[in-house]
Amino acid sequence: MEVVNPIRDDQEGEDVTELNVHHLIEKCMTFGMSMEECMEALSKRADVQPVVTSTVWKELEKENKEFFDRYNKQLRSEKGGRSSCSSSSDSSS
Repeated sequence: MEVVNPIRDDQEGEDVTELNVHHLIEKCMTFGMSMEECMEALSKRADVQPVVTSTVWKELEKENKEFFDRYNKQLRSEKGGRSSCSSSSDSSS
């Protein structure tokens, strides 16, 4: 499946603003990306420094604590569910 790059619409030559990064983070989240995955994607596809993505993400987490608690919990359960097939899940109880 090819992922369309919505990041590079009409931003050529413009500085990346906090609002742009906020919007790009929301797009990453629609794909179920973690902060680290989002940092990597924006670095590669939109030339956004990882420290900028991290800073904006953490600010969003402060402003929307309950949402991010649920989002991160859901990511952990999804990623844990995918990897539990190859690891021992209940043997260390």
